Order: sequence, then structure tokens, then C-alpha cells
Amino acid sequence: SRSVGRSLALPSAVQACKAAISKALGAGQPNETLLVLDGTTGLNMLNQAREFNGSVKLTGLVLTKLDGSARGGA
Repeated sequence: SRSVGRSLALPSAVQACKAAISKALGAGQPNETLLVLDGTTGLNMLNQAREFNGSVKLTGLVLTKLDGSARGGA
């Protein structure tokens, strides 16, 4: 029953996040909005971009290849 409760709370948490982003931007929205994503995450990256674009209209997307290792760049 815990997992059901958590899954039901997720949409409201997403809505709250979207509302907070919209409120923070307010009337002084930026001229350009870029979303930076790790290109190695696969198709999940598309879902993230769609959700973010639903709240904040994106003007561009930056794909990166982030170093996922914990070696500290050695």
C-alpha cells in the first residue's frame, strides 16, 4: 500500500513543481531558456525535455556527455 500512496502523490508533486517554476519566472521570463541534459541517458531524456517544456517553454536543448564515474577525472 505504500507504493500506491507514493505513486498517487507523484502527479501532485509534479504539478507543485510546475507551479513553483512558473511562479518563480513570473512576468520577467528570460528571452532564452535552455535545458541541459546528459546525452547518455537514452530515451528518458526525451521524456524529461517534454515535461520541462510543458512548464517552461524551451528555446533550446544542450546535450552533453557527462562523466558518470566516481574516479575524480583521473
